[in-house]
Amino acid sequence: MFSKVNDAYQTVKNGLEAEVALATAEEKEKLADAKLALADIKDYLAELKDENRELKDQISKKDSYLLENSVYWSSADKDRKQPFCPACFAEGKISPMEPDVRDSHSTVYRCPISPSHVSNPWGYQPQPYTPSAGISSMFNYDERY
Repeated sequence: MFSKVNDAYQTVKNGLEAEVALATAEEKEKLADAKLALADIKDYLAELKDENRELKDQISKKDSYLLENSVYWSSADKDRKQPFCPACFAEGKISPMEPDVRDSHSTVYRCPISPSHVSNPWGYQPQPYTPSAGISSMFNYDERY
């Protein structure tokens, strides 16, 4: 593709140098058409290069993150300490999720960009208080966890 563009460019360039010597209006019109075609090809080539760059970036990003336990994790994060919002990731954004601070034992994470995006990657469910067990059951973490 690039060699064809370069060949077309050289042809038009040679034609421009010889344009002064052209005798007929028909030949000048053909040269003008060739110039327009070359401009279109260069614009299309620039668009293809941009699209190629974007696709390579998307592939690189997808290779850098894994979907596991309903959230994305950096491939470098072997201990799975920082989850990333799956909804934002689908939109092409990388948004680190923050722990939900309402429960100190919670594994629920919330997206700071869109607080309605909530995830619980480890599936922890706090045990509800039951009146029959008494108040001490709320504080005996060894039995509950």
